[in-house]
Amino acid sequence: MLQSETLIVPIEVKPGSSSALKSLHQFMAERKLQNALRFDLNMPSISKIMTKCIMPEREGREGRGAESATVEYHLHGPPIYLCDFT
Repeated sequence: MLQSETLIVPIEVKPGSSSALKSLHQFMAERKLQNALRFDLNMPSISKIMTKCIMPEREGREGRGAESATVEYHLHGPPIYLCDFT
């Protein structure tokens, strides 16, 4: 995760070229953030994500069952070689 003062940008790193973004969708919906980074083997890209996700039960929401949330954000996909693992 990157943080600059009050701006937070979540970062996801994946070893392959495709996988689900379930936890990222949930995090983005919960925090109402506008941008995220995803390093993977795909070509560099910027995608506008608009989807619904199932939110996990949280304290104070017990017994209500699964709730869905609409999530909308920009997913920036820089190449994985720009991610420094050292």
